[in-house]
Amino acid sequence: MLKKEGQFYFIAAFIIIAVLSGLSVIYTSIKTQNENIDVNELAKEVRYEVNQLIDNRALTGVNDNQIADNIKDVSSYYKNRYSIDVIIIYGSDSLGYIINSDAVKQVVPTDKNGKKTITLQLPSEYDFEMRSRYKNLYVVVLREKDGERAIAVE
Repeated sequence: MLKKEGQFYFIAAFIIIAVLSGLSVIYTSIKTQNENIDVNELAKEVRYEVNQLIDNRALTGVNDNQIADNIKDVSSYYKNRYSIDVIIIYGSDSLGYIINSDAVKQVVPTDKNGKKTITLQLPSEYDFEMRSRYKNLYVVVLREKDGERAIAVE
């Protein structure tokens, strides 16, 4: 059996080794962004999320203006997370909303070829038909990278 003095030195040596080895641990982390973002998949994902939000808010009795503000928050999230622009067209044939991360704009659909539409001027003109009797939802995802522009409409 060790003497008490030897036990003290043994325990002290053990503590010193534990402290030194704890100090020598190196923590390394790398933060990368996904470079292969598929705008079509993101458009589907945004549409799903916004549909869930609309269903939830409609069941709780929230009006369209508040729903549009909540959709703006979703658009802001995707813009910040993926560095993309998300434009969401929401509404009916009597009143629509054009929503992006910066603003919510109310628009009255125009009559074009016998159909009520909301027109967006992206690099080219896009018409979104606003049908009656239910809420319409369209999602446009835009990404510009290295001079190339990708657009997905869902």
